[in-house]
Amino acid sequence: MIDYDLSSLPEGVFSGLSNLELLFLNNKNLSSLPVAIFRGLNNLDDLDLSNNNLSSLPEGIFSGLNNLEILNLEGNNLSSLPEGIFSGLNNLRRLRLHSNNLSSLPEGIFRGLNNLEILTLDENNLSSLPEGIFSGLNNLETLNLEGNNLSSLPEGIFSELNDLESLTLDYNNLSCLPTLPSSLQYLYVDGDFDNDIYDHGLPTCGAEPEEEPMEEENGTPIVENSSFSGTRQVRLDVISRATRTFNLDNHFSDPDGDALSYSATSSHPDIVRTAVSGSTLTIAAIGNTFRIITITVTADDGKGGTVSTSFDVTVSNQEAADKEIELLQETAIELGKELALSIGPGKVLKALGVGAKAIKALDVAGSVKSVKDGIQTIFDGNEQ
Repeated sequence: MIDYDLSSLPEGVFSGLSNLELLFLNNKNLSSLPVAIFRGLNNLDDLDLSNNNLSSLPEGIFSGLNNLEILNLEGNNLSSLPEGIFSGLNNLRRLRLHSNNLSSLPEGIFRGLNNLEILTLDENNLSSLPEGIFSGLNNLETLNLEGNNLSSLPEGIFSELNDLESLTLDYNNLSCLPTLPSSLQYLYVDGDFDNDIYDHGLPTCGAEPEEEPMEEENGTPIVENSSFSGTRQVRLDVISRATRTFNLDNHFSDPDGDALSYSATSSHPDIVRTAVSGSTLTIAAIGNTFRIITITVTADDGKGGTVSTSFDVTVSNQEAADKEIELLQETAIELGKELALSIGPGKVLKALGVGAKAIKALDVAGSVKSVKDGIQTIFDGNEQ
């Protein structure tokens, strides 16, 4: 280990050190090296040239280092490397080239490195890689390409990496991935560790994109039958607290077969109350008055489709009507005179005599049904 700063080394500085196994020249500010500087270091096992200012390396500088297993060139300013720079390093297991300025690499630069297990090329300026650049690296287990400018990778670039276990590709510009080795256990893409290497969010390059299924247009529910009692009008009697029920599935349908939910409203809920349970609509008369009430029913398919229909409910008080008829039949109405009869608390029935005889009958709504000698006008005092 050399512990002092220097920018260059003389060519024969290591002559005679044939048994040297470890040589650390990291962080020495080296900007260049002679081509034969490592000549004769046949037993060198580990060479560290990291974190210097090396911008290039002469071809043949590593010739003869047949026993070298670890070569560290990280943290320099290397912008290119000769194709045969690593020729003869048949025992090399770890090659670190990260944090340089490499913009391209020759296709055969790693040829012959059959025992290489770890290769780091991260934090460079690589924008593309030749398809066969990793050919022959059958023992490679870890490959780091993080932090480059790669926008695509050739389909077969990893095809011969049969032992690859860890692949780092994050912080690039990749929009798709080539076929990955079946041996892969750890994949890093887009800054995230993907435990499931087949769920990385990027499509396989060259694969046909999956067609988005066309969303079918939702059909609006249909009113099949707007009649709720043979006609569009239903009658309820107040005195008997009459109720009516309807199966709404008989009145609505959905063209898509969607299950329908129902709701109902009353124009006067204080007179006629509505309740919906499943597909059953119940209406009940609760107010003590005559009135025509409108009930609106809505069907909803749960997908934004709704349809509504309405029907009328005539609320009557048959007992009161019978009393009115009885009173009028027993009372003479003087022609041209108005008669007022009290038929209950706060309720007055008025009649105007326009004929010679009394009314014979009137309907449950309180209006004239028939007279013998003319038309009588009868109305509830509350309806004036």
